[in-house]
Amino acid sequence: MVAAQTRRFGDLDMAEEAAAEAFATDPSPIIALNRAIAIAELDGPEVALAAVDRLEDKLSGYHAYHAARADLLRRLGRSQHSRAPTTKPSS
Repeated sequence: MVAAQTRRFGDLDMAEEAAAEAFATDPSPIIALNRAIAIAELDGPEVALAAVDRLEDKLSGYHAYHAARADLLRRLGRSQHSRAPTTKPSS
C-alpha cells in the first residue's frame, strides 16, 4: 500500500511539474487554470481556489473555469457558493 501511495504522490508531483513547465512556455490563462487544478491535488482546494479566482477576469466566459471553481468550492464544503448568477446585477 505504501508503494502505491508513493507512486500516486509522485504522479501528482510530475503532473504539477508538467503544468508548471507548460505555464513557463505558454503563460495563457487556460494553462494557468490547468496548473491550478494540479495544485488542488497537491496543496489542497483552498490554495487552488485562490489561483482560480485570480483568473476570473480572463476566463469568466470559459465554461471550464466555472466548472473547476465549482468543483473546488464543493471540495471545501461550500457548494452553495458554486452557482453562478443567472443574470448580472443592474447598475
